[in-house]
Amino acid sequence: MCRWGVRVVDRGCLCLFVVLFLVTGPVRVVLAALKGQAILVEESRTGEVVPFTLSDRDRLIRLEEGQKSLQRQIDDFRVEMGGLKVATQRQMGDLKVTTQRQMGDLKLQIDDLKNLIYVVLTGMIGLMGGMIGMVGYVVWDRRTVVAPVAKKHLELEEREDLVERALKAYAEVESRMGEVLRSIRLIK
Repeated sequence: MCRWGVRVVDRGCLCLFVVLFLVTGPVRVVLAALKGQAILVEESRTGEVVPFTLSDRDRLIRLEEGQKSLQRQIDDFRVEMGGLKVATQRQMGDLKVTTQRQMGDLKLQIDDLKNLIYVVLTGMIGLMGGMIGMVGYVVWDRRTVVAPVAKKHLELEEREDLVERALKAYAEVESRMGEVLRSIRLIK
């Protein structure tokens, strides 16, 4: 029961009540029904009976049909929105799975790059260590490297001394040879 004493049975009756209220003023509607059933209206506060004509009935029927049409459209819209919601959720799930797979692939690639960097750095450190070791070995083993060179140098100096003495001795015997040796300043 509402404020005016109307017993509302369904939406159609509520719509009828609103129309009756707007058309007839403050009236107490006891029972309202459409589609061939009687409509009982009590007297208004002034005591006059409010007539309900066929045009009013036709207007109410059109209003009810319009309301049913709107209700069907709303129901269709709800069904369509439900389908869109399901499709959107499916797409979001697919997007989430795809994103997670791509993130996993990206993590694997980053791990592979880290491993490659470790291998390259290890190789470079190994090469540098080998070169430093080789230089250290050469410095440490310089005696064996320098000894043959020093020995050869001493042999060449001794041989030079022998050749020089032989030339000086020959220059004492041969005067022309002495002049040539003096010109290149081998002998004083």
